[in-house]
Amino acid sequence: MSYGKLLAMDTPAALKENYLPGIAWDVWAEPLLPALAAMDGQEGVLRTGLASAHLRVITREEMQERALAAMLEAAGISGARIARAEPSLEDVFLALAAARP
Repeated sequence: MSYGKLLAMDTPAALKENYLPGIAWDVWAEPLLPALAAMDGQEGVLRTGLASAHLRVITREEMQERALAAMLEAAGISGARIARAEPSLEDVFLALAAARP
């Protein structure tokens, strides 16, 4: 629900499979805020946000780990740890809310 409207209703697994528009990644990089800025708005990156002490990045399906690392390295951030992540219901909600007209 967002602004009183039902955005989607299904099982958690089906919501993650059907409503997340790409791949979820967890990115551990230092310094964290410059890493966030480096990823935000890059081609193929749909959403970037803070998730505790790391970043949660949602990318298009074709995005590869090495491309994410290259984005960070271009911003002078090396040694990042990047891993595919299990999408969360929060990821789904943010995707649905962003697509809401």
